[in-house]
Amino acid sequence: MPKVLVLFCGRDADLADLAAAVAEGARSVRFTEADIRRIESEERGLPAALASGGMEAGSPHAISLLENLDDLATYDAVVLGSPGGGGDMSAELRSLLDRAHLLVPAGLFRDRVGAAFTTPQTAAGSSAVKWSILTALAGLEMILVPGAEGDSAADPAAARAAALYLGRRVATVSEWVRHAKAHEHGHAHGHGHSH
Repeated sequence: MPKVLVLFCGRDADLADLAAAVAEGARSVRFTEADIRRIESEERGLPAALASGGMEAGSPHAISLLENLDDLATYDAVVLGSPGGGGDMSAELRSLLDRAHLLVPAGLFRDRVGAAFTTPQTAAGSSAVKWSILTALAGLEMILVPGAEGDSAADPAAARAAALYLGRRVATVSEWVRHAKAHEHGHAHGHGHSH
């Protein structure tokens, strides 16, 4: 069964809602497991309550932090979320991916599925953020699932629908890749079909 990680940056409630929708979409594909994690943003000047403990324990956004980069390699697919401003991914996500690139020679991410999402600001700005993430994932030798473009900043329902769709696509493609790898593995060990 495919394991999907939905990982987003910071404490943006809209981004957390989209992360939940991506995970929900992934779980709608039979046998798929999806975890939601976040990486801490380095924003300065946060209220003390936020800075010390994060979101309230009972809130739907009380999501555990990603502790270890190696954790990424335990998933069949990784879907990364970043706030949509500025036309580029967040500095924290960029830092994480820069560190991940050091692991490329080990092949840890090769042929895993990668995707991206962001909060819609403008369609052009959102697209630029998503492609900044996808380009970095391509550098990790991952298989990209771009998802739907043109999320409307004025339509949260459309953004949620796009996130659900992305989650379903990522889980489906992950299952195809797992199946293909298992099939290839069988042939490599002489257990292939004889014709």
